[in-house]
Amino acid sequence: WLKKWGISFIFKAVNDLTNFFNVKSRNLFLSTIIIACFLFLVPQICKSQTCNNWGQFPSQPSFVQVGDLDVPGNKITVEALINRTAPWNGIDLFQGDVVSKHEDVSDCNYVLRPSSAEITTTNGYFKTPTICPIQLNKTYHVALTYDGVALKFYRNGFLMSEIAATGDLIQNNWQTQIGLYFNQITQENFIGFINEVKIWNVVRTQDEIKSNMTVSLQNPESIPGLLAYYTFDNLKNKQGNTSWDGKLGGKASINKTNLQCKLIIDSCNIVPC
Repeated sequence: WLKKWGISFIFKAVNDLTNFFNVKSRNLFLSTIIIACFLFLVPQICKSQTCNNWGQFPSQPSFVQVGDLDVPGNKITVEALINRTAPWNGIDLFQGDVVSKHEDVSDCNYVLRPSSAEITTTNGYFKTPTICPIQLNKTYHVALTYDGVALKFYRNGFLMSEIAATGDLIQNNWQTQIGLYFNQITQENFIGFINEVKIWNVVRTQDEIKSNMTVSLQNPESIPGLLAYYTFDNLKNKQGNTSWDGKLGGKASINKTNLQCKLIIDSCNIVPC
């Protein structure tokens, strides 16, 4: 029946293997190979990133506003999938605000950008060191974590940069926004696509970050430490707290297709870049 499905090369490969190992029960061997293939392939297919449920941020102003979502204390993780589609002037600031709750260095509860992370604590302002910039029209996973000892920036699951940092996170009354900070004075809009935004009041480990880079969270309303979770098939906070449901601002839109949505983990895996 393998030939009937147009994949006779698999039949030939299995036939060669059975001959090589002198397998007596070819049917049993075939069944074992087929089951193993399905056990491996099906989970991989199911994990593939959805391409048609992204937020699109075409120009300034474009953002999703989710409310006054402060993260107190000294533990935080912020994550997102991104694909920038327009060039910038080469300065890190202007790669764009992926997730922001800040105005300036005096009050930065958190800001995540494509190549850096920033916070302000009771002990001062901290920003991770500069790393290699992203490429246009390519999907990346970015994340920041802070644990009261260090502020870390991850891209595609790799720890790209970190800086020693201490103190409790400064609180402010700015609205948390995805794509652009609230006051919109400078041209900081992230231009492109954003999805799978997660805000936590716990520190996710590197392995935990890697395990969910392209997989939507299951039962997010019951995951400890998760404050907000957005996939842009709608504007609901899928963690369940409706106080932090999103609202579109400017030219932002949802349910958009990111044609380059596949995450290819092949860049900037060596520090420094």
